[in-house]
Amino acid sequence: MKKQYIIAIILLAVLVIGGCAIKNKLFNKSVPEEKSSNSLLLDLKFNDMTDSSDYKNIIEGIANVNDGYVSFDGNSFLKINKDFNNKDLSIGFWIKPIKRQSGFVISNGPVTNTPSLSIFFDSFKRLKFNRGKQSTYSVTGSLPYDSWTFVFITNDGSKTKYYINGILKNEDNQEYIINTGHTETFIGKGFECSTIHRSFRCSDDFFYGNLDDLRIYNEVLTEEQIKSIYQETKKL
Repeated sequence: MKKQYIIAIILLAVLVIGGCAIKNKLFNKSVPEEKSSNSLLLDLKFNDMTDSSDYKNIIEGIANVNDGYVSFDGNSFLKINKDFNNKDLSIGFWIKPIKRQSGFVISNGPVTNTPSLSIFFDSFKRLKFNRGKQSTYSVTGSLPYDSWTFVFITNDGSKTKYYINGILKNEDNQEYIINTGHTETFIGKGFECSTIHRSFRCSDDFFYGNLDDLRIYNEVLTEEQIKSIYQETKKL
């Protein structure tokens, strides 16, 4: 009897252990670690000088924050110690130029050669985008000054699209150049570069006006996504 009792206990233990193993296989499947899919590299709402993206980029420089936007006086600028010139790129912002100008809104550096990413006004007050090879226009006409305009620019490394107030206004072929020497991004300042007497020279060129809700993504946003951001951040 005692021998039968011991055998029964052993059989019960085998059943319990086996059942637990089966349960673990059925219910305790390992969950693969999720990779970060946040493509929003920079999110400046300008309620203060902090980055609201998950990357929490440090903002340096001096500019005035007023009523939820930042003002540049033609001599001020901000700097981030990061280059955002990815192959797939989307940049959006609200902009209010104060007057006719040819200043830079965004540019990368430091400048040992021509910047490989820049957004700037030409002398006709047209907004232009450059990825290091050539510049293209956002619209054929000029942006209004002393009023807010929502601008969104996307580029997949070969084609650029320009959205004004959530509407696609222009698209053009435009290749990009990677410059590993560029490790900084400037907001409110850029660089006019030229070769004079066989010497390469650059001079600062500042933006005069207001910016708000500046966003940079490492993906090409769709028109629907851009319209949604426009409605979400729309100025009254």
